[in-house]
Amino acid sequence: MSSDPRDGCAGGLLLVVSAPSGTGKTTVVERLAQIVPGLSLSRSYTSRPARAGEADGVDYNFITRARFESMIAADEFLEWADVFGNFYGTAAADTRRERDLGRDLVLVIDVQGARQVRTRCPDTVGVFVQSSTGVSLVYFADTSCAPSIAASNVSATTTAIGWPLYMTSGLCSTVGMRIP
Repeated sequence: MSSDPRDGCAGGLLLVVSAPSGTGKTTVVERLAQIVPGLSLSRSYTSRPARAGEADGVDYNFITRARFESMIAADEFLEWADVFGNFYGTAAADTRRERDLGRDLVLVIDVQGARQVRTRCPDTVGVFVQSSTGVSLVYFADTSCAPSIAASNVSATTTAIGWPLYMTSGLCSTVGMRIP
């Protein structure tokens, strides 16, 4: 793998959806994938065993702990974390392949992983999901202030499907959506 810290960062837009467990981030991403054309979903790697009903290559890429550790040592992850004794991570090569094809890619990861991605890929569009009384509040933060096709697509799409949209001060600020 390249030693370039931005490896996996060029090409299509990278959206990182982050939230505490149980806030609905997967539901939000699945809905976005239905309404935003060309949006690809990243599949994480994990060292934990598959649970009942999970399939390798569908829910996660299930690998051994030893294989995961060798991938860490080879710097093959864009981000990774140890969560309750199991490793989870996003392979830089998988991310690079999707983005090189010009596809916008969504990563559903924890806050720790989001920080790692932001460090390696400063042009990342960060999305934080916060649950409040059964309603997910989604905040898009594009701190690069570069033109963002995805942010404008999400804005147009959410308006088109009738979700209230709150924008503070333009594309380079925060966009919030209430998703019932």
